[in-house]
Amino acid sequence: MSLLKEKKVRIPQYDLIRAVAMFLVVYVHSSFMLNYMPTYGSKQMGLFWFTDILALVCNGLFFMVSGKFNLTQATELGIGGYRKFYSKKVIDLLLPVAFYAIAFWVLRFVGIKIFGAWDDGVNILNYNVFLKTIYQLLISSWWFVPTIFSLMIFTPFLGRMLSSLKIKETYVLLGLLFGCSAVIALENLLGVTTILSQFIAPVFGIWAGYYILGYVIDKIKISTKLLSGMYALAGALVVIFGLIFVLEPQLSLSSGGEPFPAWKAILSAVFYPAVAIALFLLFKNIQITGDKVKRIVEFVGNRAYGIYLIHFCFIFSYLQLLPKQLRGSDNVVSGVLIRLVITTIVYLISLMIATIVDLLVVNPIQKRLKILLLR
Repeated sequence: MSLLKEKKVRIPQYDLIRAVAMFLVVYVHSSFMLNYMPTYGSKQMGLFWFTDILALVCNGLFFMVSGKFNLTQATELGIGGYRKFYSKKVIDLLLPVAFYAIAFWVLRFVGIKIFGAWDDGVNILNYNVFLKTIYQLLISSWWFVPTIFSLMIFTPFLGRMLSSLKIKETYVLLGLLFGCSAVIALENLLGVTTILSQFIAPVFGIWAGYYILGYVIDKIKISTKLLSGMYALAGALVVIFGLIFVLEPQLSLSSGGEPFPAWKAILSAVFYPAVAIALFLLFKNIQITGDKVKRIVEFVGNRAYGIYLIHFCFIFSYLQLLPKQLRGSDNVVSGVLIRLVITTIVYLISLMIATIVDLLVVNPIQKRLKILLLR
């Protein structure tokens, strides 16, 4: 079936994963865009940064959802489907980036003129600085875009390969990918660099593992007993790590809130995979009933990419102008609650902007390009 004519069927459980994971992304970014730092060594600091650590599971969830749909689609491609696959992914992935990059550049100077933000004296017509600024966005705030695009290049071939593998062979492949990630974490701990971390990790590192895992986990049967065990393991890890980071933050966190290398290695190799898999399965097995609920979940999930591109660049940049007392609190509970409130507000505003931009600008252009290129 043509990629252009194929009607996209939305599955509300996966849209729920997108919506929740994007909320966690906004929450994580609020930690440094609010420009607020709790007292070092306090329980407030431990809770402040552990909620960040826990929320970072969003990265694995997004790659798992992307892998589930992209690799499934790739297994159904014929020889003539490669051009249409790549064209569609470029239009869907890069066109919104181009629009929001230009919009960010314009709003940057609105911020300078109105609020005095980012006052670096750069001319809005200086295209060299524009390209450097967008490049910095792509390797920092928008890092997901080049990473997922790199995986997209190999997706048609990877999907066909995975569809021909036996399940045990797929487990071996996943073991190699996550094993590489564990070795890289160990290298970071020891302060050494090898060819693995320099050349193999950027494409075939941990994100490729999550990407493939999203496809594989949908193909295997998981017993109720095993599923309960995975939930219990993830819950136990959250409790254990939470107690360590909150009660003894000076033993696990630097003054900037970054986990010490040993803890970072354990988080990457054990904590994040276990929690991401458990959450993915939990949401996947949720029964979403009621047409209104389904429509809301699908609506928000469909706007997750737009929220991702909008929130960091446009809204959080202005949050630093808020008085400090509105950006945090030395009280353990109220400090996290303030972040949750601000995150919710930013999330809803970003959703509103993404909806308007998608309906009026991005979607019509995407539709026209697909008619021209995917005939």
